[in-house]
Amino acid sequence: MEEQNNNNNQNSNPESEGKSPTGCIKVISGIVLQLLVIILVFVITWHLAVAFTIKSIQGVLDFTRKTVNEYISATYGEGKNEQKLVVYSQPIDVEIDKDEDNRILWDWISVGSARLKIRFLENKVQYYVPINEIKENHIMYDPEKRTIKIICPPVLIDKEMVFIQPNPDKIIKEENGSWSPFGPRMKDLNDDVKKSIVEKTLRLGYKKEIRQKAQAAAKEALEQLFYKILGEFLRKEKLNLELVLP
Repeated sequence: MEEQNNNNNQNSNPESEGKSPTGCIKVISGIVLQLLVIILVFVITWHLAVAFTIKSIQGVLDFTRKTVNEYISATYGEGKNEQKLVVYSQPIDVEIDKDEDNRILWDWISVGSARLKIRFLENKVQYYVPINEIKENHIMYDPEKRTIKIICPPVLIDKEMVFIQPNPDKIIKEENGSWSPFGPRMKDLNDDVKKSIVEKTLRLGYKKEIRQKAQAAAKEALEQLFYKILGEFLRKEKLNLELVLP
């Protein structure tokens, strides 16, 4: 009888241990702990990856901005003309036709008239980009496209650098003086032309087709400039460059 009870106890022990609530709790606790460890490792890895990415993006931005700023400061000084990146020059032929008629008695009677038609061949206007206006906030980085984007200032016509043709061989005149000493003097007409020639040359320089040429030349000149500044860095980091002109 005693032997039989011992056998029954031996047979019942494994089954009762397997169904023990304490054993189940231990197994579940182990699984939960493993899951928590996995989640913690994932979160830490993700944060480190994000931090590294942010640091990389900021590193690209800091280097680009610092390099561009130092080059512009060193190359384009504080002088007004030195801050201009001249990108294009356009020859322009300008013709001015001026006539005057002096009249008296409430404009009823003419006492003399004169006409001057003058053509300047190859006057010139130039276009520039105010390169010193490029600031840090104009330089951006797109990590998905691995592209440095630079917002450039607009192309401007240089009102202070208008070339008026001085060569008499390239100035064609047609003069019809007054038949009367009371009429307009040709000297006065010539003086009026000299006053208006710069304005007329500039006005022609704003023509759409000329500005389009200046815009294309500006983009090419800016690309050359920034590849000169950043070319080695772009190649090393396998980055693209995008210039935006208004």
